[in-house]
Amino acid sequence: MNFRRFVAPLLLFVLYLISMTSSIPNSFSSDDLSKLLESAPKEAEVHSDDDCGCDCCGDVEAMEELADEMLNSIANTEFSAPVVHKVIAMKVIGRMVEWHTSMGVSMFEEDQQETGVSWLRDAGKFQSMFNELMSISVGRDDYTCALNEDDEE
Repeated sequence: MNFRRFVAPLLLFVLYLISMTSSIPNSFSSDDLSKLLESAPKEAEVHSDDDCGCDCCGDVEAMEELADEMLNSIANTEFSAPVVHKVIAMKVIGRMVEWHTSMGVSMFEEDQQETGVSWLRDAGKFQSMFNELMSISVGRDDYTCALNEDDEE
């Protein structure tokens, strides 16, 4: 397994955490919080129910049915072992790490550091999910799990 592609997002995330902790204030005054609340965007402005125009925001039920159909089609083949589903999950999560990292980098290139940091933070969360999956064994044939490698020795 090639881990090099996951090192950069993790390093950026660690650097972000180090810089973030130095900018956390020790306290807030009630007046400061009131001023922030007055200038904060309204909930409706932040969470719009409008369709964003992309194909992915359409029929949620249809998307979930499609995902179920795809997983069920795998279950009916010679590749029905649980490790296949784990590998698929790892591939999907790996793509999410890559996508969130590229979005974060592009936000930095567009001088939108705060947004870029959010994307990179989420890339780190996906990386954490990936790492957790690697620590969970789904059987003796689970070549993705370091625990199984220890068992073979």
